Amino acid sequence: MQRPSLPLDESTRLDALRSLAILDTPAEERFDRVTRLAHRVFDAPVIALALVDSTRVWFKSSCGIAFPQLARDVSFAGHAIHASDTFVVEDTRKDPRFSDNPLVTAEPFVRFYAAQPLTTVDGSVVGVLELLDQRTRSLSERDIADFRDLARIAETELRNPVYSKGQEELLREDGGTAATARIDPLTRLWSRGAVVDILQRELSHARRDSSGLGMLLVDVDHLRDLNATNGHEAGDAALQEIVRRIRTNLRPYDSVGRFGGEEFLIVLPGTDREGTILAGERIRIAVEKEELSKGIAMSVSIGAAAAGPAASDSAALIRLAEHALSRAKSLGGNRVA
Repeated sequence: MQRPSLPLDESTRLDALRSLAILDTPAEERFDRVTRLAHRVFDAPVIALALVDSTRVWFKSSCGIAFPQLARDVSFAGHAIHASDTFVVEDTRKDPRFSDNPLVTAEPFVRFYAAQPLTTVDGSVVGVLELLDQRTRSLSERDIADFRDLARIAETELRNPVYSKGQEELLREDGGTAATARIDPLTRLWSRGAVVDILQRELSHARRDSSGLGMLLVDVDHLRDLNATNGHEAGDAALQEIVRRIRTNLRPYDSVGRFGGEEFLIVLPGTDREGTILAGERIRIAVEKEELSKGIAMSVSIGAAAAGPAASDSAALIRLAEHALSRAKSLGGNRVA
């Protein structure tokens, strides 16, 4: 197996990647939209937006990949970042760089690989939009044009990060090995500790700027019944779909984290009481309106709270939301209180 060599501009390239402050951040709808579309357009089992770090390839968004990162030495992306344009390997078994790669000789038995480079404004290649398949195939000129267009969309989003003040502060201050603890592995949301930290930071900004701040505490109704009837795998899949619907109905700079097993905490900067309730209703309706998968319909109960005299810190605001959530559950669930 040929390990990927380092680009001549590796130091500059890594500085450009770190300047994006995007490594070890939660999944975002703006990137997931690109990988979902690529998945549909190319009918490939695996699509990923892969960022090439010093020793790993980290997936900001993916379809068909269950793990968040891969060692750079065995990655395809480590080779693809050397390309100036579309990188295509029609049959990995015939390419000496990949023929004995463990991703080729064992699961997932990759046979086809294609990638489009993703660059920053200074031209540094920080990652790729990649397509993997278990069958050999080729890309037409039109396919390559579509692939290139999707990569440019992803590239534009990379160059224009959308974070709230609290998120920006957390990303600047919390790096290194501690960064991986910021993300919940199942849902790829902020972890409980990270989202509570963001809530406190946003509350401080709201008080200093005299701006609003809303908070939602979302609880999945009857998830334990689903686990008991269909198994925990079905429950996990339901949680992941509910999370997708939640993120689709939030602004890019809102924060959402997994607060407990089936509870999610959402921070809404610049939002008053009425706006917080409306946000909760959008999420409730999005979850309820259609089945998560065939034969599985779910709902959520939501406790809404807004910063005010009774919410002097994050703990106090959370207590208000918990009280509201308890009321929503006691009234039968599937409502915002």
